[in-house]
Amino acid sequence: MINANDVRSPILWTLSSGLLATLTYLIFRLISHRRFYRDLPGPPHSWFWGHIKIFGLYTRRLPHGSYFQAALAQMKEDYSLPDIFYLDLWPIGPRFVFCSSPETAALPTTIRAFPQSQLIGKFLDGTLGSTAIEATNGALWKSLHRMLGPGLTPGAVKTYHSFMIEEATVFCDKLKVSAQNEEVIDISARIGELLFDVVSWIVFGESSHAQSTGSQLHHDLGEILEILGRTSASASIPLPAWLAGRRQKRLVNAIDSEVNQRIHQRSLALQEVGDNTMKSAPKCLVDRMLLEYKKNERPLNEVANKLILENTKGMIAAGFNTTADVLSKSKYVFILLSVHPEVRRKLCEEHDTIDKHPTTTIQHLQDNPSLLQGLEYTTAVLYETMRLFPISMVCRDPPSDVETIEHEGQSYVVKDHAVGICSYMMHYDASVFPEPKEFKPERFTGAQAYARSGYRPFERGLRSCMGQSLAMDQMRIVLLMTVRWFTFDLHDYEPSKTQLFSHTDMDTKIGKYAFQQMNLTAGPPGPVRMKIHGDVKGEC
Repeated sequence: MINANDVRSPILWTLSSGLLATLTYLIFRLISHRRFYRDLPGPPHSWFWGHIKIFGLYTRRLPHGSYFQAALAQMKEDYSLPDIFYLDLWPIGPRFVFCSSPETAALPTTIRAFPQSQLIGKFLDGTLGSTAIEATNGALWKSLHRMLGPGLTPGAVKTYHSFMIEEATVFCDKLKVSAQNEEVIDISARIGELLFDVVSWIVFGESSHAQSTGSQLHHDLGEILEILGRTSASASIPLPAWLAGRRQKRLVNAIDSEVNQRIHQRSLALQEVGDNTMKSAPKCLVDRMLLEYKKNERPLNEVANKLILENTKGMIAAGFNTTADVLSKSKYVFILLSVHPEVRRKLCEEHDTIDKHPTTTIQHLQDNPSLLQGLEYTTAVLYETMRLFPISMVCRDPPSDVETIEHEGQSYVVKDHAVGICSYMMHYDASVFPEPKEFKPERFTGAQAYARSGYRPFERGLRSCMGQSLAMDQMRIVLLMTVRWFTFDLHDYEPSKTQLFSHTDMDTKIGKYAFQQMNLTAGPPGPVRMKIHGDVKGEC
């Protein structure tokens, strides 16, 4: 008979040998990997942890779910890190090389435009989609940019002013009711509804009425973006990540169904007009994509339908959550105005130069949209808000023929790394912006000088945000129609007695809103509760 032990012994020996070989390989790879970073610029490096442990020490100081920009800026300040430095987060995160000065940030963006990082496509895959313009490169990106770009130029945006004002009027009417009822509202949700309706006009050619009757698409998309933020903050915790994934799939199916239905409606509308559609300007961004296929006699097959669906979702999400980010930062404008009454007073003085009455102000604006461009201080307030609360970090992948970048006579390896351009670090750098902790809109007025490559609210170069003109004009309109007739008192913001990090004291002024949270972009955490006061008898 064959002894069971005789059978088990070879199996156990084989398993043990395999385990030992795997362990030996992992140890060898760990040592080899860590040795690469040992003498490279960066925070203190551990042969075992790399930079994982020290990065964790900084991020754990932030409120749960916060975006890590502030941790990077504090780390750079504490260790006097150079303009280019490395973060070794393998194996739990990417291999990063950061460009943290105006000169170095220009290297992968304007001097040579590096491709969008594959990390972006992975982040968007399964929600907005990997063919959304934000995640694409090469010929596909150029094709999408050619389709969509003309609908977001400054000239095109001027043609949108009528419905931008119309939706802002609905926003003001709701504020009047809240002021009359002495309500404490979530201004973040109100602004989200306003911006979603504006973006719906631009994407679909009609409002979604999120402000008036509510929109299921707005609700579902908002929840998807919230899930993206939660899962990026807790991706390593299996159960929450699994539950979020299940909910995410149900929401994506509902969103895809609604968006496909609205794309189909636009397709039918174009068919009704017939050949005349080729001679007239497209009504909306969906029309631009559909007409591109019609013009070139290309079939709307499965690949084309997927491309149109994912880019429609991407434009809606970017519009209502970011539209070049200033739209989401409009929430921070109201937060900052609530604690800086002197800035609000100066805004009111500038707005009075157009007209002192709400109704005639709107009429002047409709008759002469170029008035918005003359609002220098209003623009400065928006710029300064975006300096203090910038977009999420830009991430690029080096082209296949690029192994190093050069700066001040030094070569830095970028091959097999994600190249991070963190505008937050530059925006809080005193050598780029003097007194960086202070909210000083005046730094963007008159002949005030600042390094253009150091201020990156819309990014720079070929991949700069297409929606920046739309975003700026929409927020100028909103401020022009609100700040003279409403005041916003921030509630439940829990200001800190001592600042968490030395590079910013914003947490002592606006409390929990000082550190942004991550979803599709960086924005204020949770609801932004405010009590509205105003002349409720006046008209917006």
